[in-house]
Amino acid sequence: MDWHQQLSRYKDEYGPGVLPRVLLWRVPPVSLRGTGKFPPLSAHVSTISAIVNLYPGNLAPKLVYYPDVEAPYASLWASTSAEKAEITADPTLAVHQYLPKDIETWNVALKAAGLAPFSELILEVAGAPLAPAVGGDLVSPTMLMLRENVLLEGIALSLTPDFSVTGGRCKSNIADDCSLFVGNRTGGAEWPAGTYYTQMYNIYEELTSSVKPQNTSVVKTDVTPWAVTSPGSRCDVIKAEAACASSCCEWSNDGHVCQPRVNSSHIYDFGSRTLCLLPDPGLCVSNSIGGCQPQVGGSIYTKEYSPTAAADVVAGILAQRIGTRCHNGGSGIEVLNATTFWQTFTLIFSYEPWSAPGPPLYLMGNPDYTYDNSMWSEFIFSFKRSLAKKLASEYPTTLCQDLAATVEDMAQVGVYWARGAIAAWNQTKSNN
Repeated sequence: MDWHQQLSRYKDEYGPGVLPRVLLWRVPPVSLRGTGKFPPLSAHVSTISAIVNLYPGNLAPKLVYYPDVEAPYASLWASTSAEKAEITADPTLAVHQYLPKDIETWNVALKAAGLAPFSELILEVAGAPLAPAVGGDLVSPTMLMLRENVLLEGIALSLTPDFSVTGGRCKSNIADDCSLFVGNRTGGAEWPAGTYYTQMYNIYEELTSSVKPQNTSVVKTDVTPWAVTSPGSRCDVIKAEAACASSCCEWSNDGHVCQPRVNSSHIYDFGSRTLCLLPDPGLCVSNSIGGCQPQVGGSIYTKEYSPTAAADVVAGILAQRIGTRCHNGGSGIEVLNATTFWQTFTLIFSYEPWSAPGPPLYLMGNPDYTYDNSMWSEFIFSFKRSLAKKLASEYPTTLCQDLAATVEDMAQVGVYWARGAIAAWNQTKSNN
C-alpha cells in the first residue's frame, strides 16, 4: 500500500482532522530516480498532489525536503559523469552544492503543478559527507556553505540530532549555540527558522556526578543496548538456520535471521561462561546487568510497560535533559523561552521495529506490542502531562516553570518510520 493510500484510509477511518500537519518527504539521490529503484520526480509530484487533495480547504500539509545523502554514496547525487567525478573528488559538494540545486529543481516542478514549494530542508548530519570543523571553529565549513548557498535563501534548514541537544549539547560539527545556525532566533535573521527534529528514542538518563551525585541509582532508558563485545551480538552474522543453534542465538522464523535469544541477558554462553548480552560500556551503573532499567536487552515498548508507564519513563529522561537549562548558569546555553523552546525542538518518536540487530530492542513498532492509535494517543497524552509535572516539581526555576505551563499545548510531536505508524494506527478499528 503506497503512502497516499495509507493516508486516505486513515482519513476515512478517523476524519480529516487527524491527518499530519507536516510531512518529511524522503528524497532519493538524483541518479536513482526513474531507474526502477525509485520513481521519477514527476511521479513524486503526482503523489504529493494526490496527498494534498486529501486535505480540506487551505489545510494542506507542510512538506519538508528530506534528502538521502551519505558519504558512501554521495556521488549518486550526480546526474552526469562529470558531476560524478566532481563529487567523488570532493564528497562535501553533494551537500552544499548539489542539494540546493536539487531542491530548486523540485520546487520548479511543484510550482508548475500548482503546489506549494518546499520551504524547509532537513539534513541528517550523521553519515553525511561533512568536512570537519577547522581551527577554533565549532561548525563544519560544509554546513556553513550549505546555509549560505544563495539557492537556499528563503528556505529553512533543520537537523535531526539525538535528544541531548535539548540540554544544549550540539554535536561537534554543528556545535554553535543551537540557535544561530538552524534558527537564528537571536535577531537579525537572514533566513527562516528551522527546527531540531529531536530523536526521542534510544534515550537514557545521564550517569554523571552532576546529575547523580552518588552514581548508585539505576539508569532509566527506553531501550538498553548491549555491548558489541557480547557473545550474542555475533548472532546476526550467522546466515544459515542450522548454524544458529547455540546457547546465545536462535533462529527467527518471522525475519528468517539468526538473532540473540530474547531475555539472553540472563543466559550464559556455554563456551566462554560469559553473559550472552553485556551492558554497553558506560551506560549502566557499574556496567552491571542490573544497572539499567529496563535491563540489558530490554525495552519499555513491550507488554511489561503500559503506554502510560512508558510515557512516564520518557518524560523523566527528557525532563532531566531540559533541566540542564534550569541549573545555575543554564540560561546561558541559549536564549529560549517557553514558546521558542518548543519551536526549536520537535520531538520525534519511532515506529522502526528495532534499533539494533536482533531482539528485543524494540521501539513502538514492536511486532508483538505495536502501538496502535489508542496506545499512541494514551502515550502522548501521558507523556506531555508527566513532563509538565516533572518540570514544575523537580526544576523550580523560571524557564522550567514556564515550559511546564506550555508543554501540553505547544510541544510538537512526530514519528519516524511514518508508514509503519500509519499502518499501526489504522488497525485500531479494523482487523485487516
